[in-house]
Amino acid sequence: MSFDIKRIVDQIGETLTLTDITRTYNDRGDATESTTDYSIKGYVDEMAGDEEIVTEGILEKGDIIVFIDEDEDNVEYLEVGNRFTRNSINYIIKNVIHNPGHYEVHARKT
Repeated sequence: MSFDIKRIVDQIGETLTLTDITRTYNDRGDATESTTDYSIKGYVDEMAGDEEIVTEGILEKGDIIVFIDEDEDNVEYLEVGNRFTRNSINYIIKNVIHNPGHYEVHARKT
């Protein structure tokens, strides 16, 4: 069964900046990063600190879970290590779960 969240995101979602981070390495192993920004819309759940996912130590107070419809533009950039920016605060993606119909993305505040 697919859980399409497009209507929820359209009603109460917000637009975030999703930064795709590409790392290249020279012969000595030194890394160079390049970034490309994309817009993506999702429903953001900010952790207050009393959620089970926080008490289990998976996320911390202030971290976010973003729910994004699987048909949203730029979902191909939902990768561990990439970054969301929300209200001038950066969040590093730590986990991406593709559920039927939507993505659940855990991101840690930096």
